[in-house]
Amino acid sequence: MNTPNNTIKITDLTHLGFLITGILDEKPAIQLSFREIHDAATDRLLVALIMHRLGHLADFYFVRTSRNFDLLEAALSDAACALYGREPVTNDGLCLLLDIVLEAIQQQLHHQSQPQQVFTRSHLPELAQN
Repeated sequence: MNTPNNTIKITDLTHLGFLITGILDEKPAIQLSFREIHDAATDRLLVALIMHRLGHLADFYFVRTSRNFDLLEAALSDAACALYGREPVTNDGLCLLLDIVLEAIQQQLHHQSQPQQVFTRSHLPELAQN
């Protein structure tokens, strides 16, 4: 399942995390609501939202031009879904963005560490019993 064609690079996620950390350090007046973040993540437009709203505060060139852009959106969408209703932060949308990136990293590392089971004909009777 985890082939080079459907796996996000951890460096894409960490790069985005570093950009968000830099923005947090600037303490911008821009606020992103939790609703706005979750809605964008559900639509797989979270990176687009971040670049649109915060693009003047950081250089998103490598994120924007990544060959894994769609995979990045998908990974962040999955991570936001996992955190929905149990967000570790309660006030700051930028902090929620960083939490989503961290959750996406954890999910990707978990998926990459799972052994891939290859099914052969010898597995068929075993699968039928389960």
